[in-house]
Amino acid sequence: MNSKQIKNNQSGLTSEDIHLYQTTSDERLKHTIEKKSLENDFDADALEGWNDSSLSIAKMKKFDTVEGGARFGQSFRIYAISIIGIVSTHLFFMYFTFLPRQYKEITSKNDIVVDKIDFTVPNEIAKLVELPSNYQIKSTTITKDFKQSKSFQANNLIEQDCSSQANHEAIVLDPKNDVVPEDAQVKTLSTKIAGKEIYLSDLKLLDYRAYRSKPTILSQQAILTGSPASESGFDTKSESSFEWKNVEIPYVDYLEKTMILFAKGNNKKALTRFEEILKTYPDDVNALFYAGLCYYNLGEFDKAIQAFTLCGASKYMNFSEEAEWYMAKSFSAAKNIIEAKKLFEKIAGQNGYYAKNAKTILTNQFK
Repeated sequence: MNSKQIKNNQSGLTSEDIHLYQTTSDERLKHTIEKKSLENDFDADALEGWNDSSLSIAKMKKFDTVEGGARFGQSFRIYAISIIGIVSTHLFFMYFTFLPRQYKEITSKNDIVVDKIDFTVPNEIAKLVELPSNYQIKSTTITKDFKQSKSFQANNLIEQDCSSQANHEAIVLDPKNDVVPEDAQVKTLSTKIAGKEIYLSDLKLLDYRAYRSKPTILSQQAILTGSPASESGFDTKSESSFEWKNVEIPYVDYLEKTMILFAKGNNKKALTRFEEILKTYPDDVNALFYAGLCYYNLGEFDKAIQAFTLCGASKYMNFSEEAEWYMAKSFSAAKNIIEAKKLFEKIAGQNGYYAKNAKTILTNQFK
């Protein structure tokens, strides 16, 4: 579908338009769809909400009518009307859209479980201003570094004890599977240990299921209920209600949603969730490392340095090299030239994955 075809479609945003917006790399086509969404406020909110969510076009189609004739915006409006008087249409849309399957559990035909933190951002985080996109540390950069670092280590196996390297290789587990393999163990290296790892949204994480007994995060959830008038939506007389309740969410489930937000570049919401993890587990290396990246992207370099320092001080060495590198970059961004140079020199002398980049920075910026 091209720009001309988009213009020729019936007025109003369709689910196919949103799917195309999420998948296309054609900026002109994206602009055309954005312009189309501005025809009314509902469609503008729909485009923003679906684009930020992790839902596919297949899940979007649950909003379409049985006959297939109603467009996305129309069927969405029918659903939204059912909860007027309880929460605003926009808030409900955020409730329903931003939750992956483990947070959007259908308890009956019409009940939806939602998590409060998914639309609540503390004022101290909400007021922060993001750095320009080209100055941020993107998830794609982190993913690339993880892969290249692993290859770098593999290429140097000939100079290292192969048995000590085995524990650096991550295992990819089903995030819903709470069973840790029987051979799960850690390798002691000096005073540090390299823990078992998992990858969520292609991002490295320490698998705390091997080291904590059924880790959970305390959160607040509510069940939205309603009575449908027909298969095509809800009528205005249907009743909806919700009540917040404290619940314990499995750690990996909570972390999975958080990593989706981080991977999408939603630094404020991701940071809110990382800080929530740190309330329960103050030494959590996953939350410390990625919170540090969020703080960096939000221009809070001193807080980023603090998070990376705590991450590097952990007994788990899984993020030690990365935390040191991004701490050096944080010192540099904060204009603390003395500490930045000192740390870049240390990294350059260690001959690790970031050594070459550290030497380049020292040559170009610290002559």
